[in-house]
Amino acid sequence: MTVNDKDPLDTLLEKLPRELAPERDLWPGISARLDKPLPNRGHSKGFLAAAATVLLALMLYGQWSGERRDEEQVALQTLIEGIALRHQQDVAAMQTGQWQTVGWQQPLNDGLDELRRAAEEIRQALKQHPTDKQLWQLWLWTQRREIELLKQSQRLPQTGQPQGESI
Repeated sequence: MTVNDKDPLDTLLEKLPRELAPERDLWPGISARLDKPLPNRGHSKGFLAAAATVLLALMLYGQWSGERRDEEQVALQTLIEGIALRHQQDVAAMQTGQWQTVGWQQPLNDGLDELRRAAEEIRQALKQHPTDKQLWQLWLWTQRREIELLKQSQRLPQTGQPQGESI
């Protein structure tokens, strides 16, 4: 195509009129219908019945959903108590047998006590809000940290034992 050749589509577009007028004036018919009330076709009773049915269904679903949420809450509460019990058993198992007594044991015990108090406060908050993921993560972290500290304290040298001789 050269510069002087026009695209056939452009030629057809140029031939089209810029404005289109309706074949007849539609405004008088529109104006006359604006002032008239809408005809009652008997649909309002059917609509109200359908709306009431939907509302009832939503209310029943909400009640069922609430019961389901209650069941989930109970299951989560049971899970929290089960995890707490298992953790206590693990800690008790670690503390049986030879529990080392070292000169710096008291600061370690103080730290463990503080960690346990924090874990208990978090557990109580978690019982109030059992779906809070951050509380779950924090609570489980405190339990892991307690176990780690207990393991570390068992690896400390015993009182009167020279350092470097124990493995």
